[in-house]
Amino acid sequence: MIEQAFGWLGEIARFVGSLIPRLLVVQKSHRAVKYVHGKTVVLLEPGLHVYWPLVTPVEMCAVVRQVINLPTQLLETRDGTPVAAGGVIEYEIKDAVRFLAELENGYEAIAAVALASVRQVVTASVHGDEPELLDEELTAAVKRDLRTYGVRVRRARLSDLARVRPVHLTGGLLTSGTPQHMVYEQ
Repeated sequence: MIEQAFGWLGEIARFVGSLIPRLLVVQKSHRAVKYVHGKTVVLLEPGLHVYWPLVTPVEMCAVVRQVINLPTQLLETRDGTPVAAGGVIEYEIKDAVRFLAELENGYEAIAAVALASVRQVVTASVHGDEPELLDEELTAAVKRDLRTYGVRVRRARLSDLARVRPVHLTGGLLTSGTPQHMVYEQ
């Protein structure tokens, strides 16, 4: 009974607090976006800002250089060689409004688009292609694909690129047909 009373008091205190304007400090390394009345998007540059939490949600993101390590994918090159390929993307947010207000989750979008670019570059390559050439192609592909999200890609590289051999999970020999369950080992 007492817990319910304190719960109501907490809710009332939160509501009253949302009626009071709040101060927000945006650091030099970040940008923020506020949604005035939920519909008007306003970019907040570094500095001190005032907002009304009841009617103005605020989101913040880092705009400085960041690195994302992409998980390794099992792929096949154009000449049929099975490989394990992973990548590293170095980027910065150039347009916080696009990144925060036009994407549900910008960080997941960066990873998904970059993984697709790794797949595109590796599957179009031939086993033995120069890694530096693949890195240049990957950088160009990721730059092109992420530009529309407000992201500037500085560099993209393959962190892993190893030939693998297929092994059937049951330990049996591979037949000419495609096995239903395969794993790859290095």
